[in-house]
Amino acid sequence: MEHPALIRTPFIHPKIDYFVNKVSNQEPDSLIKTVDFVLQKLEPNPEAYRYYLADLLNKYAAMKLVGQDAIYVHLVDEYYKKGKASWINEENLQKMSDNADDLRPILIGKKIPDITTYQEDGTPVRLWDIQSPYTVVIFWAPDCGHCKKIMPDVVKFYDNNKSKGVKMLGICTKAGDKTPTCWPAIKEKGMTDFINTADEHGRFNSKIRVRATPKIFILDKDKNILIKDIPGEDLDRIFNEILTFEEKKRIAKE
Repeated sequence: MEHPALIRTPFIHPKIDYFVNKVSNQEPDSLIKTVDFVLQKLEPNPEAYRYYLADLLNKYAAMKLVGQDAIYVHLVDEYYKKGKASWINEENLQKMSDNADDLRPILIGKKIPDITTYQEDGTPVRLWDIQSPYTVVIFWAPDCGHCKKIMPDVVKFYDNNKSKGVKMLGICTKAGDKTPTCWPAIKEKGMTDFINTADEHGRFNSKIRVRATPKIFILDKDKNILIKDIPGEDLDRIFNEILTFEEKKRIAKE
């Protein structure tokens, strides 16, 4: 793989694509090992190494599959931030580092950062204090068109599953003088049974960066992130798949 013209041939691209996307397990831990293997093999060929490091970074920045942001964070941490991409300028490196810093605390499998938001009457709600086998957190906004579209499915999910130990924390992302718009929207969207909160100062963004709404997390009893960024219309199905999986694990241990 050392010949400099290799990157311009039609042979290497299908092989790498097949190895990464078909041969490798698509779980984040497996993909991290796969991309490390590919880049290690390409390292003696600087042109091919540079091309594929950038290509893989862009691929996983798009995060087409849930959880693949872990590969993006890995590439930034282990390659770009460690000087293994000497061609990158400081401005772009800083942007990548900042993005990875935002994603790192909320990767699947990690304990979600503890945040406190506030109910309409000012009562604080600390996320880690919510006692429940499962907590679903949804960040939303009153003027978010997609939130409006999926909220009936989210409400239906909660109605169907609250008897299974689910608690639902709704966090309105509007801050400042826009925070008061949250409360009437809760009633309009049928969310009154949720634990509904907001923060006029938007302080949760220092721990959980919310770039777009809706943003959904499913957490276990210890507030570990089981899954995130799933479509609201699929919430019921995915949650019950998690229940089935957890039950199988429990039976296997007995």
